[in-house]
Amino acid sequence: MGLRRHPDVRLSFARVGPLVWPIGRRPTVLLPQGLVQSLPEHELELLIAHEFAHIKRRDHQVRWFELGMSALYWWYPVYWIARKQLRKAEEYCCDAMVLELISRQDASSYANVLLKVAEFAADMQSPTPRLASGAGSSSPLKWRIEMVLSNSMPGRLSRSMKLIIAIAAIVVSSVSVVEFQ
Repeated sequence: MGLRRHPDVRLSFARVGPLVWPIGRRPTVLLPQGLVQSLPEHELELLIAHEFAHIKRRDHQVRWFELGMSALYWWYPVYWIARKQLRKAEEYCCDAMVLELISRQDASSYANVLLKVAEFAADMQSPTPRLASGAGSSSPLKWRIEMVLSNSMPGRLSRSMKLIIAIAAIVVSSVSVVEFQ
């Protein structure tokens, strides 16, 4: 994944989905022991690659921004819609990053990993922690698997498009704050 430092990877005995936890010196990948034991080594590597993609994209840092925005806009329905869409986009982007690393033949193995994680997550008693990036109900499984198997992942945004989106987000949030005051 091209990470500068290897993140901490820990096993959890709790029944939680695989996730990136942003607390501490560096982000920690938390994997449920029950899921890890059920995956062959190759599929475990794909799962870890997906979690490392969250770290590479710095999704764990976005959780802090998201927490701040939820304190300001807890009452605003558009915030909750945007938050859900952001989480979906994060999962799709991480899927695309994993697919860039693996061969076309491994795409079906990766789709199988997504299915196994979804099956594991369906039995979870507690939701994903608020500051974590991980498996949950934020991404439609069928669409993700179809994208993986057809190798039709969305393309990357250009630098100029990212700048335009960032400026638009700043303008919209500042206008909303002014209106709120």
